[in-house]
Amino acid sequence: MRSHILFAILTALFAALSSCVAHAQWVPDGRSLCSAASPQDSPSLVQDGAGGAIVVWRDERNSLATGPDIYAIGVTRAGAFFAQWPTDGVPLCTATDLQESPKAVADGLGGAIAVWNDYRTDSFGDLYATKIQYNGMVAPSWPVNGLAVCTAARQQLGHVVASDNAGGAFVAWSDLRNLSHFDIFIQHVLANGAVDPAWPADGLAICTAADNQRSPAIAADGNGGAIVAWRDDRNFATSNSDIYAQRVNNSGTVLWTANGVIVCDTTGLQQNPTLIGDGGGGALIAWTDLRSGATGRDIFAHHLTSTGVRDASWPLKGGRYVRSGRIRIFPLS
Repeated sequence: MRSHILFAILTALFAALSSCVAHAQWVPDGRSLCSAASPQDSPSLVQDGAGGAIVVWRDERNSLATGPDIYAIGVTRAGAFFAQWPTDGVPLCTATDLQESPKAVADGLGGAIAVWNDYRTDSFGDLYATKIQYNGMVAPSWPVNGLAVCTAARQQLGHVVASDNAGGAFVAWSDLRNLSHFDIFIQHVLANGAVDPAWPADGLAICTAADNQRSPAIAADGNGGAIVAWRDDRNFATSNSDIYAQRVNNSGTVLWTANGVIVCDTTGLQQNPTLIGDGGGGALIAWTDLRSGATGRDIFAHHLTSTGVRDASWPLKGGRYVRSGRIRIFPLS
């Protein structure tokens, strides 16, 4: 009996000491995740599902040989590194020429999918992606130095990424392949490191309306698909930039009105949308709004239902509430 009690006490002390040692990894000015030579920048961080995180960034340590690359590292909530991960991070892409602007999303299995702009074969830049596992290994089924998500002519900019809740991801971006203006495209990347064969090569066009569509934001729709919102200039002559949105399922079928549904088309600039799924196929969308003119920028929001209709319980042009310097978003009467 005494031996059992002693064992329990020693186990508790060991756990406490381990916790203290682990938490000692964090310091007041932050834990160094990478101290390799040359600059590291543009970090993107996702949860690993166990209280820790995976961080992806642009890294210039090999810039003289191959140009800036993409690296990643995993860190526990205690600020320690997993033993399997190499010091200063795992190279996700070391292809020649420039890789930049990584964006990451959790894969639901303790790892992450990273997407970046890549200039290895196109001076305008393409989109590539890869998956890093929880053990610090690039997923073996994914191509070395990344999967080509879109290699269409001209620019692909402002990419955003969301989980498909099946180990893969949706990637959306603003695309200049039509030369006259930017459009919004989206692609589905499968968990095994292949582009979904049911989707068009180089992405599905979800908005090709006149003038520019830019600054996309994306969220999972809760049903295996995604919702994308963006700044839209099709009505610039009458209402400046507006906010539009579109929903697509995992088979590559557009579910709402062609070229998107209106979120807000009031006067003045509406820009920089962000959104989250409402859990039922719709979304809450917020944006920066200049409808007040000289009084400055405000924050407005709206709720789209699963059918792409503006929620009738919200003000038609979006709700806003600001008090004591804090922004709160909810319907206003």
